[in-house]
Amino acid sequence: MPDYTLVVNTTGSAGSATGSKTTPALESGQVLEAIKVDYHGSAPATTDLVVSEVGGLQQTLLTLTNTNTDGIYYPRHALHDGAGAAGSGLDLFQVEGQLQVAVSGCDALAPAVTVTLRTLSGAQVR
Repeated sequence: MPDYTLVVNTTGSAGSATGSKTTPALESGQVLEAIKVDYHGSAPATTDLVVSEVGGLQQTLLTLTNTNTDGIYYPRHALHDGAGAAGSGLDLFQVEGQLQVAVSGCDALAPAVTVTLRTLSGAQVR
């Protein structure tokens, strides 16, 4: 179970500081299981955070808007049938390349947020 911990520092004016951090290239066949988000104690409630895939399908995996509350998230995506209609159920995200955490609407903090990405190697997706 590889974990990737990204420490994101932000620079800029109060309430509009930004920053991002990207993982190294992931091993082939990685599946995202969980995301742990730890905000700096002084991060404002206007902070936005987006975890996305760089390369691959360029999926957005998690979006947190106007929050500074720590948490653990288990992102899943909706399933579709062969005609593109929404099916029933959710599944893990299979990811390739790199994952990026982007922070905006924050104050200049070091670190503004620490994000731990838990991935699984060789996990089965439907």
